[in-house]
Amino acid sequence: VDCARRLVEHDELRIGEPLGGGEDEIRLVFLDCMERGAEIDGRKGAVHGHGVLPWSHGSKVSGDLRLARLLSVRHLFQGSVLDLGCGMRPYQPILGAEAGRWTGLDLPLTCSGPSRAHIFGSALQIPFQADSFDVILCTEVLEHVTGPQRLFDEACRVLKSNGTLVLTVPQTCGLHEEPHDYWRFTRHGLRLCAENAGFDVAQVEQM
Repeated sequence: VDCARRLVEHDELRIGEPLGGGEDEIRLVFLDCMERGAEIDGRKGAVHGHGVLPWSHGSKVSGDLRLARLLSVRHLFQGSVLDLGCGMRPYQPILGAEAGRWTGLDLPLTCSGPSRAHIFGSALQIPFQADSFDVILCTEVLEHVTGPQRLFDEACRVLKSNGTLVLTVPQTCGLHEEPHDYWRFTRHGLRLCAENAGFDVAQVEQM
């Protein structure tokens, strides 16, 4: 796909939900999932077939599937990479082998605990000049910021021409890192935010 800037953004489809056909039958990106069941019982999980699954089961499946999909696009992570909302930087040793420079940006203390960021700062005011990075990785961050459109705007600003944003978000997972869990996005909402920021959307994949 020819574009000035490329965005790989991920939506979510629950386990067991059919993909359908035609234009909706797109490649899967595994992002965030929970078992489909008759009832959802808060943080305890979902009733599904063999009984109640713990909430952590869905999180574990989600993480494994998200990692598998990120590994399938690891060839994108070359040159200078900004890990936006990096937390403990779990993806650097997995995806960063070909990166010339990997920079983690996050707050010093997050709801998940202390971060291992190289640079402390906000995703809504990224402390770098325009055209600074070849790739931005942003996983499970967008739902936690107060201005999601601003994050897209800032990402577009600091990406070089022909740079790539790899973004994952949940859609139906339970509340987490409260009270800083504000949003859920459809693939249409993600595309709208990305295009409003100036991205050319290369790929939207759902699970």
